[in-house]
Amino acid sequence: MYEVEKIDNHYELGIARLIEQYKQSVNMKAFIKPPIDQLQDLEDVAYSLYGLYNIDNNSGIYLDQIGGIVGQQRFGFGDDVYRLLIRARIAINVSGGNPENIINIVRLISGSDDIYYFELYPAAFQVGFAGEVDPALESFIVDAINVASPAGVSLDLVVVFDEDTPFTFGAMDGEFDVDRGFGDEGDPNIGGKLGREI
Repeated sequence: MYEVEKIDNHYELGIARLIEQYKQSVNMKAFIKPPIDQLQDLEDVAYSLYGLYNIDNNSGIYLDQIGGIVGQQRFGFGDDVYRLLIRARIAINVSGGNPENIINIVRLISGSDDIYYFELYPAAFQVGFAGEVDPALESFIVDAINVASPAGVSLDLVVVFDEDTPFTFGAMDGEFDVDRGFGDEGDPNIGGKLGREI
């Protein structure tokens, strides 16, 4: 987060900005003091509000107020999960429906960095991510993606796949990988794990 430095000496700074012939003028100093004092009061009040709506620094009812501002209900979750939901709601609110924003929303909620987005002709897409997510958040992920999707484009499928051994037909280099494919006739325990739809 961007740090804001508080200015405690607006009057001294104002005097320093006067042209040389007025720096020692008692009348000029008296003339500029009231508006600069008002500016200092505004600075003090504004700085006291700085960080008031910081998601990381708040909890409980204050976090509920932030959620209310962005339009996110708590749904009975604790503060840690609620922070994720608030961040996701902010991302949804500013999303333009492009794939990068949808991937970012899934990343925020799931915590996964291994996410795929696959477009389907004519106007649909699928999303998948590695790892597991709290079952109570699964419907939120689907709803969030649907809300962030562009008009006329539908979400076809959301899949959660195994992070370590997802099912694939081949390795990254194009060679068949028995450890991730259907398995081996000699060892039925070998093979990739199929993803599951949420």
